[in-house]
Amino acid sequence: MISKNWNELISAIHNTVDRGFFVVTGGGSMLISRLLCIPGASQTVLEAAIPYSPEALTQFLGRQRPDQFCSGSTARRMAVSAWHRAQSLALKSSETDLPSNAIFGFGLTATLATSQEHRGEHRAYASLHTLDRTVSWTLKLEKGRHSRAEEEELVSDWALELLGEHCGLLPCRHEPTEEAYAPEVWKKIITQELPFAELHRDGTFSETLSPNTVGIFPGSFDPIHAGHCEMHKIAEQFLNGPVIPELTLFNADKPPLDYVSIRQRIEQIFAEPRFSGKSLLLSGLAYFTQKSKHFPDRTFIVGMDTLDRISDVRYHFGERSLLERSHRLLKENGARFLVFGRVKKTLAGEEFECFDPQKISPFLAELCTFVPEKEFRNDLSSTQIRKKLSLNSKIP
Repeated sequence: MISKNWNELISAIHNTVDRGFFVVTGGGSMLISRLLCIPGASQTVLEAAIPYSPEALTQFLGRQRPDQFCSGSTARRMAVSAWHRAQSLALKSSETDLPSNAIFGFGLTATLATSQEHRGEHRAYASLHTLDRTVSWTLKLEKGRHSRAEEEELVSDWALELLGEHCGLLPCRHEPTEEAYAPEVWKKIITQELPFAELHRDGTFSETLSPNTVGIFPGSFDPIHAGHCEMHKIAEQFLNGPVIPELTLFNADKPPLDYVSIRQRIEQIFAEPRFSGKSLLLSGLAYFTQKSKHFPDRTFIVGMDTLDRISDVRYHFGERSLLERSHRLLKENGARFLVFGRVKKTLAGEEFECFDPQKISPFLAELCTFVPEKEFRNDLSSTQIRKKLSLNSKIP
């Protein structure tokens, strides 16, 4: 039963201009039912989703399985994915004059009491994303003190307070765990007003690519590591000119980046002593056909995993005609690929995967140059590094 005070807060939320997509997993679904129980919910809730199983949440997040299902970064990914969906729904509605900050995505992930004992603490992470900012919060619950139903209610109360604060109905008393505001150039890329921008070490941006740039090195750089830096150095030697890393804000098989993640990755790239570049590229170009259109006659630095996706019909909506068309467009735009091998897990263990032109289309194969294993082999991966960092963070 919703108390009178919560009833009044929810009614007030429904009377604001704020509209959002709510996505909840692991706990806290009472938030959605509370919002929907009070008249006027359609003024606040554009859509709601509860991707409860690991498979469902992975699919919601663009097929990328989170390193941890209950974490601040996962809540942010949920929120930014929800915001993009909310934004598309708002654009299709008649309410096109809403303030830019009125549309939001709200992500909530929790680990609460279950029939089986959790090894870790009971906690919840929430995040809210708008065009202007990404903000996230953490709630820790005393293990064993409350029943599952009581924890659900506590998390729902907390989430309603966060929503009330965002809508300007309550004083802001919950300290954010992470918060980042977007510069105008980020927002232009996110809304696709601008395809890309070059960010320089001094913090300035330019909306054109330096003309002497010969190579583009796309990646998520989560985090940047020695392998990336070695690839960058070798690519500049191979191509005899500057190569610029490209941090893509949209990805074909990963959730879009939130502002906290964008800020963190920019800072990490420029702080990495082994990276000697003077600038990096921020772009909203998820596909290589788009990249080749905006950066014609350039070489793209890729690993075998990326080349596998470019040559896989599954990444072209399962249509071979679309796969062949994209490869022709790459050739017409003068795209080239400098391909680096990688260590790949097999049934027999691990092996170094090299470029094999017989496994991809002739159109694509003729655009590729492979860096031999004797010139580059680095078995590091961002996934392994993130797992190691996560384990170390749990050690008291």
